[in-house]
Amino acid sequence: MSRLQLIHKMRAGQKPLEAVEDIIRQGVSELRKRAFGEDVDDVRSLSWTREQAWAVLRALASRDTLPYYETLMNAPFKGDEAPLRSLERAELITVEAQDGRPSTIRPGRPIYGHVFRRLVNGMCTPRSLPIPIA
Repeated sequence: MSRLQLIHKMRAGQKPLEAVEDIIRQGVSELRKRAFGEDVDDVRSLSWTREQAWAVLRALASRDTLPYYETLMNAPFKGDEAPLRSLERAELITVEAQDGRPSTIRPGRPIYGHVFRRLVNGMCTPRSLPIPIA
């Protein structure tokens, strides 16, 4: 969440907790669209599968960071680095390096940790997303 967003909402009359809640709700809506697509055409244009996005979001909902290589080598990535890099380019995640090598994965924005938790706690599986996973 940016401080500017929070300040703007509070100046508009919202209480701090209401403003934060509103920002998280908007983040969930935005994230669902960006990570999973709004329609079949969106899903086809993603550079990652919905299962890959769900795996990272679900893991980051319970932990602040993920080990990069462990995430990369396990399902659903199975050694394919391209989807992780695409998620990073989309600013859904941030990949941090140590000694010039990828080492950890974090949410792409500070607010996304809260958004990931809200998204994961609101869904049982990625099958409950609006579009069936192929």
